[in-house]
Amino acid sequence: MANFPNPHGQVRAPRVHLSHPKPVRLAVEGKRMQGMLLKVSLTGGLVEIGKPIGNGSFGEVVLDSADGPIRGLVEFLRPDRKATAQGFRFVALEDEDHHRLSDLLRGMRTS
Repeated sequence: MANFPNPHGQVRAPRVHLSHPKPVRLAVEGKRMQGMLLKVSLTGGLVEIGKPIGNGSFGEVVLDSADGPIRGLVEFLRPDRKATAQGFRFVALEDEDHHRLSDLLRGMRTS
């Protein structure tokens, strides 16, 4: 069953700032691109990309982990005019992807 993270909950999901950004693959409106993941949580993240993606655009983010790829349907947030990074929120994650993301975050917080 798919997970639908609640970005509007009372408590924000803990964010993990990556000291070494991780490469991610993005697919938006039929276009494939690469980015670097700077921050991640169970509800979304921040990715550095070369060209901003329109606010509200939907796409897929794929992040490789030791347990396999983590794929999520995402909505891109309003890009910052001055920054090369853009936020996104997870719209849907399959159970297996949600477990992999949880495990990845738990490992990052303890290391």
